[in-house]
Amino acid sequence: MSPMDRYLIYYYLQSEQYGSVLAVTEKNSHQPEYTLYGALVYIRVGHYVEALRQLNIIQHVMGDCKLATLLLLIVAHKKCMDPDFGTISELELSLKQAQPCSNEKSLALAALGLYFTRHVDKAVGFAEKVLKLNSTNVEARLVLAWTELSKKQTKNAHSAFKAIATLEPKCIPALIGDVLTSTDRADQLSKLNRILVQYPTVDAPLIEKLSVCLSGKDWVQCYELSERLATLNENSSVANKISQQLDLLTEISAKSPSPHIILVQISQLSSQTEIRTRLDGIVKSQMSLVARQPFGYQYLIDLNVDILLTVLAEYLTLVRYNSPIFLA
Repeated sequence: MSPMDRYLIYYYLQSEQYGSVLAVTEKNSHQPEYTLYGALVYIRVGHYVEALRQLNIIQHVMGDCKLATLLLLIVAHKKCMDPDFGTISELELSLKQAQPCSNEKSLALAALGLYFTRHVDKAVGFAEKVLKLNSTNVEARLVLAWTELSKKQTKNAHSAFKAIATLEPKCIPALIGDVLTSTDRADQLSKLNRILVQYPTVDAPLIEKLSVCLSGKDWVQCYELSERLATLNENSSVANKISQQLDLLTEISAKSPSPHIILVQISQLSSQTEIRTRLDGIVKSQMSLVARQPFGYQYLIDLNVDILLTVLAEYLTLVRYNSPIFLA
């Protein structure tokens, strides 16, 4: 597995872009580590039978994935509707036997597996064991940095991401983490532009730049970035959904002075109940607002754009941070 493939998979898993993870792993399913990450996706989205099927393929393969595979098998079995407690006991015994002789990479993969299945405390424990063996291990440091970020310890996370990026300049999750923990929008854009110059064929900085531009309501940049993103990664759920919505704005805003019509149709684009519920709430509040405005047609057209970009920024945030399921 190339370092860039590995780092992109970490980024996709952390930002919950599961279709992009599977696009990488399914092309390399003959390699156990790729299979492991693919199984992680299916655990995250609740497809435990498929996760078990993939993990069983690599269960008896000796190597660095052994410890993480056993841990994920236990996690997946416990989450099944009808857990096989006999199998779970056997797996736990195998885990006890494997753990004492595990090397640095085995422990690091175990830390990642536990972190991405939301067993954060256990993941931190494994990461700390790794750092005792090698204080520069990137995977262990990422687990600790993400944990700090999830606790909203932004300054600590920022320092951690910068330290990782210094150790490994190609580590996309660390470079993106440095951006996400910066508070100044201009600084964020400057850092993202530098990453894009250095890695022009990588979609991660484009996604993050799109997020920043959406929050700043930079309409032209949003459209250009979404098209570029779709060209780079046809499996990108963010690119596909945002492109649909931007195209919808272009079509509808020229035909109707009613912003709520756009909002209703955008809400219907999403198959995710939690996202639709959130957007429907915005629709209702904006319909009430528009009904009270005694302004002309052009004002309402301008309001279309302003409201829609606000919703798009909200949508992207929900896509990235609220466990959506985007599987091909």
